[in-house]
Amino acid sequence: MKQMLPNGSVIKAKDNDNQLIIIGRLTKNDDYDYICVKYPYGYVDSEDFSYIKRTDVISIVCLGDINY
Repeated sequence: MKQMLPNGSVIKAKDNDNQLIIIGRLTKNDDYDYICVKYPYGYVDSEDFSYIKRTDVISIVCLGDINY
């Protein structure tokens, strides 16, 4: 995917059996593009974060909120 997904998007990613919800984006200086937590559980503690690259997104389950 060339464009960044909006926060709130639910995705499936490589090497992860869970659906993930994007809760943040990382800067271009970081190695990863998204900060995610398990869907539908959300944030429980800091050890639940998953760091995902755009190229690791297999499918988009639900697209987050987009303002036009």
